[in-house]
Amino acid sequence: MAQKRGYRAVSYTEYSRLRNYSERIYDVAKFFQDNFFNKRIFIATADRKIELFVKKENILHLLGIDYRLGTQQFWRDIKRHELQLNSIRLKDDGTTFKKLGALQHLPRLFQGVSELTEGKNFKYLKFDSSIRTPEEDLALAFVFDEHRQSYVPNSTLNLKFIEIPKGQPILAVYTIDRATKELNTLKLNPEYSLEYSPNEVVLKKKESITKEPSNLKERIAQAKQAALKHNETIQQEKLGLYQQQETRDLER
Repeated sequence: MAQKRGYRAVSYTEYSRLRNYSERIYDVAKFFQDNFFNKRIFIATADRKIELFVKKENILHLLGIDYRLGTQQFWRDIKRHELQLNSIRLKDDGTTFKKLGALQHLPRLFQGVSELTEGKNFKYLKFDSSIRTPEEDLALAFVFDEHRQSYVPNSTLNLKFIEIPKGQPILAVYTIDRATKELNTLKLNPEYSLEYSPNEVVLKKKESITKEPSNLKERIAQAKQAALKHNETIQQEKLGLYQQQETRDLER
């Protein structure tokens, strides 16, 4: 099988380091496989929504590795948990371990607190949008595919080594199974809901419940005061009756 350009063999000193990251490779591959393959993926903020398209070929690139035995064999070996580390090749630019180091934060991008950013151009990298952690940890950069009319992942960015813009808070991440049309929510802000119809999914802000804590406190205080006055009135009436009875007894 022809070797892919831009990658090189793992050196003797790098092999043990790669072995330490092997479980990370399994975890990342499984996360994408379980959540995104054969699904339409949507990322929504308060005023923007993008669709993301992820395929198996993207994942090796995001990991920063090449598999000499090919993509299909990579996924077979992932399924059996039998990756052949001597078949892995690293990126020439030295970014593989930076990517693998940052990818520990991958679930946070889609299930935790994260932001959707605009694009940016660097000398060796151009992207149209990205999803990032608020901290300087991890971002996945996307390019827009005109043919698919959706975004495609094109790079893993370790934010300790590269600076990209802050973005808007992501309110929802959800997928729609291409075969069954089943909706699955990975993340949803508690102040919002998803309304699913056969044609689209709409993110809506929940109607706020009017809260009047001060008025409520006043009403409770007034009710307590009224109850006290009522009790005082009853006690006074009882005392008056007792005094009247006592006066009549003395007159006798």
